[in-house]
Amino acid sequence: MFVQQIVFARILGENDFGIYSFIQSIYAISTIITTWGMTTLSSREIGAIENAGLKKGFYLFSHFLVILLNLIMGIIIINISNNFEMLDELENLKIIFIFSSIFFYLKSFHEILSVQYQAEGYTIMSKLSSNIIPIVLSILVTIIYNIFCEKLNLSIFFLCLSVALFFSALFVMLIKKPDFFHIKKVKMSFEIKAWIKSGLYLMALSGLYIVLGRLNSFIIGIYLEPKLVGYYSVCLSLSALVLFGLNATNQVLAPKIAKSYKNSDQIEFQALILKSTKIGLISTTIFILALLIFGKFVLSLFGEEFKNSFPVLVILSLGYLASIIAGPVGLSLTMTGREKLVILFTCLAAIVNFILSIVWVTDYGIIGVAYANAIGLVLLNVPLAIYVKYKFNYRTYVSFKKDFIKKVRE
Repeated sequence: MFVQQIVFARILGENDFGIYSFIQSIYAISTIITTWGMTTLSSREIGAIENAGLKKGFYLFSHFLVILLNLIMGIIIINISNNFEMLDELENLKIIFIFSSIFFYLKSFHEILSVQYQAEGYTIMSKLSSNIIPIVLSILVTIIYNIFCEKLNLSIFFLCLSVALFFSALFVMLIKKPDFFHIKKVKMSFEIKAWIKSGLYLMALSGLYIVLGRLNSFIIGIYLEPKLVGYYSVCLSLSALVLFGLNATNQVLAPKIAKSYKNSDQIEFQALILKSTKIGLISTTIFILALLIFGKFVLSLFGEEFKNSFPVLVILSLGYLASIIAGPVGLSLTMTGREKLVILFTCLAAIVNFILSIVWVTDYGIIGVAYANAIGLVLLNVPLAIYVKYKFNYRTYVSFKKDFIKKVRE
């Protein structure tokens, strides 16, 4: 993804890359509705459902719902696209949004497919379907078009991305068909009401996470010039690298955490959570040191002007560090059916982030927005981890004192 952003920034140029980042923020916010929590719900349900007919029904329901919601939201976004002042000077605006709607649906498809592969235990296929194959094809298609054809405008750019994601989906499923295709001669059954209700809570939760991450880019696009959206989006993506270890581990452990909780195995449940936290802390230390040392050089790869946003990269990285220290607190609550609590804390953090971003964006620019984002992340994760320890009697953060005493006793 890092290489992909460099290629896109170089091919599109600062201004068009900023507009691309702004459009990406619009669709990122729309995925609050279009995925209806199916990514998180897939991780929880597929790992826990033992009835083959019910599992097959869930696969069909999840993909059908996402297609339908993406179609509805795509039509709405296309019709309101003229209301964005930043996009006034763009030609073929509706065509750009038609192709971008197709692209972002295909992106949602890959994300859900990835989670479902992971829930089935196919970790390598999960990574191939979510990142490696679609990203490699996206880069190749855009580079080839840019070399052999005229200048790449945004409408052709989104068309290229859509074509790349379509063929990557076919390629992924040729390599390994999801378990849905192997559940044969079984009558499908559905728990639509329960799935929609659970998805509604998870939709609210994932939406609030997106607000914490993407709303800031949207605010910059409204108040500041387009290229600053690109600068901020690059810093946001790079700073999120500090979560790499935690996120990768969480994808593997999430179904196991849900299963251990369902089986009332408290010892295994606690051990899996702390394992995720420790791996996250080790990888985070490596990535933060790398960003502090090489951050300006990495930003310069996107364009010489990008390295001026290095302070934004540092602020956002420190905000994400709070997520690592707190551990997979949100994941543990979601996998145990306590997503309402996560929604409450995330909502409070998102409100603070939104208010501070609006107040600081005009006076302090993207640095003010970065501070607002970092404060929101701290307010979400740290208080929630403390609350979980005293309310539910399990720990998501590493206690060096307790772990040291445990090692000595062993």
